[in-house]
Amino acid sequence: MSARSFDIGTLLEFEPPRYLCERCCGLLRAAPFDWHTRKAVCPVCQVEYIPTDEYPYIRVGDYLEQEGLGVAFKDLIGHSRSLASIARQMRTAPASPQLPNGPSLLSGLFQCLLRAERFVHFVSYGMSEMLLGALRMAAQRVAVRGIVSNVEERLATELRDHAADARHLKTRLFERGADAAQWHAMPHQKVIIVDGLLAFKGSANLTLSGWRKAEAGRDIIEVVTDVQEVVALNNRFFSPVWTEFDSRQQIVMTADPFGDD
Repeated sequence: MSARSFDIGTLLEFEPPRYLCERCCGLLRAAPFDWHTRKAVCPVCQVEYIPTDEYPYIRVGDYLEQEGLGVAFKDLIGHSRSLASIARQMRTAPASPQLPNGPSLLSGLFQCLLRAERFVHFVSYGMSEMLLGALRMAAQRVAVRGIVSNVEERLATELRDHAADARHLKTRLFERGADAAQWHAMPHQKVIIVDGLLAFKGSANLTLSGWRKAEAGRDIIEVVTDVQEVVALNNRFFSPVWTEFDSRQQIVMTADPFGDD
């Protein structure tokens, strides 16, 4: 079998995110400063980073890295290939009655969570305890940020009262029983972002039944490896809702004396 052609020039078009915004966790391909206005403003949520002697506006990238919001990998190409390999298996040989040993959608998700190196973002309308457990495992190593709506009281209590189980897991909750105005504002999108390089999107919630239905062809889950689309999914469906819980319009760029993210 002959090798498939690959033009290394396409690597010049590979622009993964380099930073996360401190307020909205939007994915940024470059430090968000403008030479003409001499300001540093997030293009996703419009929060302004106020310069200081330590961090003038052109050093906003250094500030974000100090805050643990830089997105860098020891081996970007190797890591990308690893995630792409999982995605290919999920697309070409998923588990089925004909291929019972093929990778299931859930196994693909778990493999991606295990391989996450920088962060995981997610939005879901409901969540099962098993999927929460998987995200908590990932949060032992990397930052996991999530928005969950239609949350039942028992799960909401679990997330609030036992945050110490996974200190890198941060969630924003829309609970059941909300009034009409809040109900209409509840997010209904379903998306998972891994390191800004891969995403899962579709109609299945982060529940065991939702993913099992998708495996049976009764729900939709799509694996996305186009980095531009991954960034767009994060910045359109995750960041605006995350921002609703943070009213800051300005962030003063000061050094963290403790260096703790």
